[in-house]
Amino acid sequence: MSLVIGRCRKNYLLEYEGIYHQDKKISPYENFQKSAIFLINLQRHSDTGVLQQPVMLIDIHNTSHWVNKTSKTVLIWTGFFSDETWVDSFKNAFKLCKFKCIATADKSQIKSADAVVFHLRDINSTIPDYRDESQVWIVINAEAPPNVFRYSVSRDLRRVNNMFNWTLTYRRDSTIHAFYGRFGPLSKEEQLEYTPINYAATKSKMAASIVSDCLDNANRNRILQKLARYINLHQYGGCGTLSCPRTSESICTSSQYRFRIAFENSNCRDYITEKFWNSLKDNVIPVVNWPWLEETAMKELVPPKSFINLHDFETVADLGKYLNYLTHNDAEFNSYFEWKKQYRLLMSVPFSSIDLCTKLHQPQKDQEITDLHRWLQNDTSTCKPISGFSSLLIRLERFLSGKGWPW
Repeated sequence: MSLVIGRCRKNYLLEYEGIYHQDKKISPYENFQKSAIFLINLQRHSDTGVLQQPVMLIDIHNTSHWVNKTSKTVLIWTGFFSDETWVDSFKNAFKLCKFKCIATADKSQIKSADAVVFHLRDINSTIPDYRDESQVWIVINAEAPPNVFRYSVSRDLRRVNNMFNWTLTYRRDSTIHAFYGRFGPLSKEEQLEYTPINYAATKSKMAASIVSDCLDNANRNRILQKLARYINLHQYGGCGTLSCPRTSESICTSSQYRFRIAFENSNCRDYITEKFWNSLKDNVIPVVNWPWLEETAMKELVPPKSFINLHDFETVADLGKYLNYLTHNDAEFNSYFEWKKQYRLLMSVPFSSIDLCTKLHQPQKDQEITDLHRWLQNDTSTCKPISGFSSLLIRLERFLSGKGWPW
């Protein structure tokens, strides 16, 4: 299912309290009777905890202000975590697109831009005070909701409801799905030429983890402490006992390890970051924490039998026993690389810029996100920020174990 989101009406001015059309405040749900309104029903799955209530998120109009042009101008309005050179990644990616798009960070081109791009964490008071009805405003987000709402700049996004037309995020229901990594099929010739490899032959170490955020909502640090009772685990980063210098990170991510604990900092649907993909690239089996995973998502997002999921085991001890079994069973260990007979990794162009350019050249109906705040929050029941009480307990545990007080 793909959520399409659409155009706001002409010449919006943004104030902190809401969005205004000239001197009239526009309600997020105003004039819905003139539009096609979609109710997105998210069904509850017992294994994923997906929220089941219908959520009104999208307003698809019967009108279209799409303009057919040989070249589309994409104005990168914000930086990426304040990095103003972000525009260069779009420029480089657009060179690979079969359609012509021009990326610029020159704000004086706001009146001629076909699309305006905002990074969610960099949205502030410098929102443009001009908007053409043919423009597509796009919000980009690469972080899970608990991390988004930790920061004041994005804590209450209701102030930007009805402002954006498209989303570009890691979620499959985004307008444009931004992958951290992809996989694709080998050709028949490549499959015939495939030569089996004993991946266990180069493995001299068992498992490694790199975790610096000890207070994340996925409880990674606690799980790792339990897992370390059952396996030989090298723990790098601020939550571990080993340092991982930036000048030689290969020490921590060495392909000599059989397993890499690739736990994400949030248990949110579709949230699969570079931790997973870099493990596959290094021929290390990633151990993940995906309580939201179901069969459809697995087929769409990751190669078959390429990982081990914590949530496939009843206890952490059971996971540890299985990792020990694989450590002493090379044939079964190598079965986790069988996917390489049929598939290859495809390293994604940053922020799926090629997909963005392509979509701008395709006819679109006027659309808009009516409630970005709720769209981000509409996730699995496991996708929640850490509570203040849980945070305090984790801090005390670390302090009492002699690891210091994490701030």
